[in-house]
Amino acid sequence: MTELTDPVRLRPATLADTARIFAWQTSPGLRAFARHPEPPNWDEHQSWMTQCLTDPRRHLLVIEHRGAPAGVLRLDEIDHDGLAGREVSILIAPAHHGQGVATLALRAAVAGWNDRPLLAEIRPDHLASIRAFAKAGFRPLNESWYSFPPRGQGAPR
Repeated sequence: MTELTDPVRLRPATLADTARIFAWQTSPGLRAFARHPEPPNWDEHQSWMTQCLTDPRRHLLVIEHRGAPAGVLRLDEIDHDGLAGREVSILIAPAHHGQGVATLALRAAVAGWNDRPLLAEIRPDHLASIRAFAKAGFRPLNESWYSFPPRGQGAPR
């Protein structure tokens, strides 16, 4: 669990979060920029949750904003195509869009999980994500990959 002076904290997800995360994942338009834009069905989501919660190379964290669940942040251990570290994936609940929650959650991830480079694949047309990651200190590696710490401070090349 990561706590900051900001009104955001990250806590490990549990099976009790399954329905809430499913509702977020199936919100209209929310997956438009996702690697897999089609929302899962309930059975697929339950299987995914179980996998996330049992895989030691994956960390599924619920973002809480001012005490209320506001999204989910996932950290996956990766080592492929010259990139090694933890890949960050973030989803903010529609009710919390436009409040800076993504940036605060990413800063919390950086503060709590900085023993390896943090990496994110972001579509070039997803400007809101690019801005949030940049405000949290992530820097571009190429057209679609971003890293923290910034290049020259231990980030992959």
